[in-house]
Amino acid sequence: DKYPAVKLSYLEGYNRQTLQYIADGQADFGICSTLDLESADFEFSNPTRREMVLYLPSSHPLAYDASGLKYNEEFPTISLQKLDHIDFMMPTEEMSYYSGLISLFQKRGIRPQILFQSANVGVLYKMVLQGNGAAILPRSLFSPLDPVSPFSLRPKFIIYSVLAYKKGKILTPAQELVRTLICEQFEISD
Repeated sequence: DKYPAVKLSYLEGYNRQTLQYIADGQADFGICSTLDLESADFEFSNPTRREMVLYLPSSHPLAYDASGLKYNEEFPTISLQKLDHIDFMMPTEEMSYYSGLISLFQKRGIRPQILFQSANVGVLYKMVLQGNGAAILPRSLFSPLDPVSPFSLRPKFIIYSVLAYKKGKILTPAQELVRTLICEQFEISD
């Protein structure tokens, strides 16, 4: 109502595609995830921290009964080296945390046995629930009702949900209003 001449249109894409839309000028904003809040090309507004955790199926010998865990309770930790024999469900390269995950494995000298890849974290989580192997996925997927054992990594593996736009872009009043509304709607906050 405030800016009747402004028309909104929406594009859909995974993280890499969304950032390309912004870089090419096809989109003013993108809701994305990033491992690093410093970028030469993009501004990241209102970052929200999200912990990525390791999930093991309940049938794995290192699994534990997680049914009593509370929402904000700390998860036990585990050494990734103990899992060099297990199949992993991995994100695809389009996912924001793929490169960080590959780097994490390399730093620990692990070459994961990749059983399955998907750009859908819900599908990867279901694969773990079904006992197919391990995955590193958002903590927010966990429910104590699920037959999985979540483990925090040390140091914690963090990604940030952000509203991204081109570095140095001066927002018009209408764009600033849209930015504010998006951040409120999707609860992207500090």
